Amino acid sequence: NYGELYKCNLYTKTFKKMPNIPKVSNINFSYYDDYGEWWISTNDAISFYDDTFLLNKDIFLLHWKENSNEWNYINNNFDFSLKSSDITSLYRYQNHLYVGTIKGLYVYNLSLKRWIEYDGFINDYVFNIKRNENHVYIVTNNGLKVMLDSKNIIINSSLTSIFNNHLIMDLEFLGKHLYLLSDYGFFQYNFDTD
Repeated sequence: NYGELYKCNLYTKTFKKMPNIPKVSNINFSYYDDYGEWWISTNDAISFYDDTFLLNKDIFLLHWKENSNEWNYINNNFDFSLKSSDITSLYRYQNHLYVGTIKGLYVYNLSLKRWIEYDGFINDYVFNIKRNENHVYIVTNNGLKVMLDSKNIIINSSLTSIFNNHLIMDLEFLGKHLYLLSDYGFFQYNFDTD
């Protein structure tokens, strides 16, 4: 909550403070993607040292390319009542950044540098986002949602309908199985046998 980010080494049981973090007083959520880049949301306003250009921006999400020490930011131009502190989960696949919030799922296209619309908009509290094969799985307070990532379309299936109106807290993929933790119980789904 002091705006500091630490890198921990599980083998040597040591940690070091990451340099060059902007002056933020309270980090809400951080995500290190498969491309070696950081995504950070905060509970407070974001200050980029003495950069007056950035100080006047309503920053929704910070983006840090650690290797080149390059900082970028993403603005929220779709719902001004939604703040950086409302971000609950992040997942990046290629040029799409999936942003889970307390008000739904939003998709940002990194190459176009804009938020994109998708069919079947999710407006539930998003707990977690993961990808398997060609699908993005979104767990919410109102069931499991599955998006066909190549077309950004929410699809309906027997897998998702059983969890309608149920709170799904987490999911994990292990081999050919999907594990779901919900208020309805703990489930294992086998993709081979459906």
